[in-house]
Amino acid sequence: MQPIQYFVTDVGLSSALIWNFGDLGRATYQEDLMMFIVVSISSIIFFLLSWKYNALLSGDNVAKSLGINVSLLRFISLLLASLITALCVSFLGIIGFVGLICPHICKKIVGHDHRYLIPSSLLCGSLLLLISDTFSRINGSSLPVGAITSLIGAPFFLYMIFSKESINARN
Repeated sequence: MQPIQYFVTDVGLSSALIWNFGDLGRATYQEDLMMFIVVSISSIIFFLLSWKYNALLSGDNVAKSLGINVSLLRFISLLLASLITALCVSFLGIIGFVGLICPHICKKIVGHDHRYLIPSSLLCGSLLLLISDTFSRINGSSLPVGAITSLIGAPFFLYMIFSKESINARN
């Protein structure tokens, strides 16, 4: 951030800093509508492809034997996930750990079946973001949403890395 401060105004620098922390209050109604449409359509597509993701859990060869074009499925999935991520990050800023924490929590609760994992991950991520945003606005504090999700996510992520299940899975 150091060299940038010589080329931008104070307002521009402040905006860039706030964007780095993430803020749900900065998006306009048009941006909210655009994110809603893209996330809704992508979520429906992900849900419709859930049986293919379940087949892919058994391996590429099993999925191919069921008639699934694995490379096309991966391409479409990455394209949609990248589109959602790019759109949300460009409008809201960097809000870390939500996409890492919620699917793992949901796997513990609903299992690996993508018919349940995809909707529960959407709900869990929405709730985590809503709770974090609520905490960021309590008592007029100006703590960014990204900082709160990081405070929740970093310890959880470290727990996932160093837990016995994770260590056993690596061996």
